[in-house]
Amino acid sequence: MCRLDGEGVDGDDCFADFPRFWGYWRGDGSGGWEWSSVGAGSTTVSAGAVEGWSWGEGTDGQTHPSPPAATFEGVCAGAVATRHVETLLGMGGVPRALTHLWDRRRLAAETVELLGAHGPAVREHLVTDVVPLADAPALLADVAARRRHVIQAVFACPAADAGG
Repeated sequence: MCRLDGEGVDGDDCFADFPRFWGYWRGDGSGGWEWSSVGAGSTTVSAGAVEGWSWGEGTDGQTHPSPPAATFEGVCAGAVATRHVETLLGMGGVPRALTHLWDRRRLAAETVELLGAHGPAVREHLVTDVVPLADAPALLADVAARRRHVIQAVFACPAADAGG
């Protein structure tokens, strides 16, 4: 994805407007930024850290504009506790070294607790699309063809008939 909220370029070549491009910045959560000379796919985010992207011209941290100052607390105000976020993200699996601590039952219990306590925030910040189950094939076709960008989709089932 090379375009966000009208900034950036259309298409798959994010450097098509070089020297303007998305600069990748990393922060320790205290408000400042450090230029990253590698892409997000080559980094590991630690607990409490923040990541930022800024559209602009420049080739390094001295010439490219940085994102606005951002602290972890400011970005994640009212967000769920770190352990719950890790639980939610871990539903697809956990690191092999932790499987003895996080079996499916524990993952399910933590996820239910997370959704019970913070369901609206999870919906607001992580689920980009809620579509009727009947529309699922069209949504998946659009995503596969790159006509639509989805972070998390939920397929809504029709309500069960109470009479029968």
